Amino acid sequence: MQHFEKQISEYAYRTGKTNAEAIASLLDYIISYFDVNVYLGNKERPQDKELCSLMSEYFLCQQRMMRHNNWFDVWGVLFEKLVTNGAKGQFFTPPSLCDMMAQMQISKDLPKTHSTPFGKRVTINDCACGSGRTLLSAHCQFMPKEEINTQSWKPYLYADDVDGMCCKMCAVNFMVHGCFGEVRLHNTLSEPNKYHIRYVINEAMHPFPSPTPSIRICLPKG
Repeated sequence: MQHFEKQISEYAYRTGKTNAEAIASLLDYIISYFDVNVYLGNKERPQDKELCSLMSEYFLCQQRMMRHNNWFDVWGVLFEKLVTNGAKGQFFTPPSLCDMMAQMQISKDLPKTHSTPFGKRVTINDCACGSGRTLLSAHCQFMPKEEINTQSWKPYLYADDVDGMCCKMCAVNFMVHGCFGEVRLHNTLSEPNKYHIRYVINEAMHPFPSPTPSIRICLPKG
């Protein structure tokens, strides 16, 4: 993590950006790079050598951190250290607490399924998702269970938040962890049926098992 943090800080210094702006630029680059419209030929893949190098370092960092963890939130750690540093009281839920809550909430029995854009699936929602930690943990609770570790039983995750950067962090976290679901930028209390932007995650992996991750950016009509 320290090497990746240093590279982000150095990129911010070279480009005259704040750490928050540097992280946002990298998130935007990754989301555009894996935009499902690139695979469909409707959009050109973004070209930026520095951001491409940072993206490669991110994947290496994520891979290293996943060697001893079922999931790892690189973005949340980066955000806390380089952006908020405790400011505004913005801390993300500790991973151990996320795991405990997921273990307490998810039944050992086969759960009920609901209709989703990816077919009948178990649905899990977090109305204040932050970087998506609680949902990442919930997703991983299903993975060791062979009886439900099939395409139809993999959970569909609904993530909502009022912070645009948190939604981007969550979307990329979902993508690299192989999650299916969507992330929506809106206030679930004041505008429950509206959203400002919506990210649909890994639809390129459905309905046929595929190693191709993807993110679709959806804007509200009108």
